[in-house]
Amino acid sequence: MPEQKDSAATAAVTTEVAAVNPLLAKKIRTTVNYHEWLALLNATDDADTIESCLHVGFKKSMEQGAYGEKKYDETDRIIFYFFLADGRTDNDSLRIPEDKDRACFFGYDQWRSPIWKVPSKIRQYLAEKAFNMLCLNFFKIEVEKIGRDDEFGDFWHKLIRDDRLLPVIQNYFRAEKHWLRGISLRNYDYRDEASHNEQQAVNFLLKLARFIFSWKEPYISPYDKDKKEQEEFFLTVKSRVDAAKPWLIEVLAQLGKLNALRKWMLELDQPCFDKLKEIALRTEVLEDGKTRLVLNLEEARFFDSESARFLEECELKKKVSQRLAAIRKAKWKKEKADNDLAEILKNQKE
Repeated sequence: MPEQKDSAATAAVTTEVAAVNPLLAKKIRTTVNYHEWLALLNATDDADTIESCLHVGFKKSMEQGAYGEKKYDETDRIIFYFFLADGRTDNDSLRIPEDKDRACFFGYDQWRSPIWKVPSKIRQYLAEKAFNMLCLNFFKIEVEKIGRDDEFGDFWHKLIRDDRLLPVIQNYFRAEKHWLRGISLRNYDYRDEASHNEQQAVNFLLKLARFIFSWKEPYISPYDKDKKEQEEFFLTVKSRVDAAKPWLIEVLAQLGKLNALRKWMLELDQPCFDKLKEIALRTEVLEDGKTRLVLNLEEARFFDSESARFLEECELKKKVSQRLAAIRKAKWKKEKADNDLAEILKNQKE
């Protein structure tokens, strides 16, 4: 009976494979919460363990697991991932003296040749992983929450009312001097085409710029009992918003997206104009085989500086707007004077 023998053999093999599954010898458990996850990550130097932790960090509960355990919230988690993702485009910033000339085995390439990487390269690899998790679990989600009505929800308002997260975002995407590119955006990869995940970050920054430049102080009723406290609070918020505007102009200029601010050209203040001028005057030109900075804004416009052109248009619109406002005011005064005169003549006839 060949068929019966084959079935028996198959069953025996299946039983044998199931019996030796290494997972059966494991008492499976998962980390209870973010506190335990954080302790696990901080306690290891093993890159594989760190990478595994990064993939599940956003899934962990923020609830306290035991009495007296340190309490965390979602902002803490996001900030920690920003710290982990810092240096994703610059492994030089991730070197420490203790690394020396040490190299670590990092697997095999497609030809089965061993790959060795210095610690700073592995840190950069892990920073990129942390950035990818931020893109999927923070940048993308908060942009998608805006929805079709284009209204900004609680997160965006909390971002400017709370002084914890916005400074971290500003620091992560800060302008700094690069040895090759000059002043450039930290943690932004200047490739011809952004990766899918990096595009999520760019979309977030564009939405953030739109929110910051469109934000208005809320109306506070004179009858509110805590009117004074609210006024002081929103004065602090306004200062935070105004301080973020020059930073966002730098970010948008680095991304080549200054046109996203066209709607608010007439509302830009002097610090914004100063930042545009600063960026424009950084324009470099090649002359007689040497690189030099432009001498003035006119020269910057000639050499196609986006910031210089944008600044020129802002100033032109402001001048035209002021002229038109003056014309409207003069017209209103004339109409008022004509009406007053007509009223006087009418009264005299009576």
